[in-house]
Amino acid sequence: MTSTAPSTIRAYRFLDFCKTYQVGKDRAYADIRSGALIARKVGKNTIILVDDAEAYIASLPRLELPPNHGLARPAAGAAGSTLAIEGRQDAGPAAADSHRRCRRLRPGRALRAHLVKSSI
Repeated sequence: MTSTAPSTIRAYRFLDFCKTYQVGKDRAYADIRSGALIARKVGKNTIILVDDAEAYIASLPRLELPPNHGLARPAAGAAGSTLAIEGRQDAGPAAADSHRRCRRLRPGRALRAHLVKSSI
């Protein structure tokens, strides 16, 4: 017996919509309540039509960054270049390496690593 259903997706279940479009569940429910996102019910399932999903995503505000938004990094080897780590100005790769080493040895991670090793 062959299926007569179309092969293209025409609607998403709620969680599939959230995963596909990377929208949080709380945000999606809030936008459904406000009317910005149109959802439908099929039994106990909440579905969102592909056309409604595309219209919702297209209606979201565009990201507008100022010309000097601070994300550009200086060229490698540029005179006076420094490496910024979590809001600090440090003196280059050696400071970044020590910072990474400290992050790896946080108590929670060290304990998890110990538990994993001892259970093997």
